[in-house]
Amino acid sequence: MRRIQSPVSRAISRVIASAEVRRLEMSRTLDQGQIAQLLNEQADKARASPLGENQLLALALEAAAHPGEFSSPLLDALREPADHIEQLYLRQTVFDHYEPVAAKAIARAAPDWVARNAGRRVRLDSQLLAGWLQGAVDLNAALWDHPALPAAPGFRGLMLACVPALRERAELISRARSGLSQRAGAEGAMA
Repeated sequence: MRRIQSPVSRAISRVIASAEVRRLEMSRTLDQGQIAQLLNEQADKARASPLGENQLLALALEAAAHPGEFSSPLLDALREPADHIEQLYLRQTVFDHYEPVAAKAIARAAPDWVARNAGRRVRLDSQLLAGWLQGAVDLNAALWDHPALPAAPGFRGLMLACVPALRERAELISRARSGLSQRAGAEGAMA
């Protein structure tokens, strides 16, 4: 029987692997103190992003900055379903701190950030890019109100604001791809 992983679990596996690879590559030329400093700087940069994958990456990089076997109780907690009562309270707090103007500007840019990061992985395949964007939708939707994510309420609002913008771009790319396929099929039938 095949085990189905949640979008959060899959993303956590990716970011842990990424953090471990970074630590390993750095260990070839740097001492532990330098590695910790660089990984923590990268974590701070990732934490500034309202994208769920970057939030998880920040936690993984922080954990990788510590010597020894990888361990992150926060990432482990994020694999578990959120407590619904805590989520309701957190949602209310998020909406109390929501700033629509800032959220709108950041949400407009989010699909471009995801597409730029995904571009290295999916090349120019529009269907894969649409899938990657949909994965970002699923991840942000799952994380913005998860109590185990160490993010301020205002920042969580930015994460939530990215969901519709990411979904819209994923759907736009899928429709464009479908339109091209249908048009090519119609042209082939006419020939």
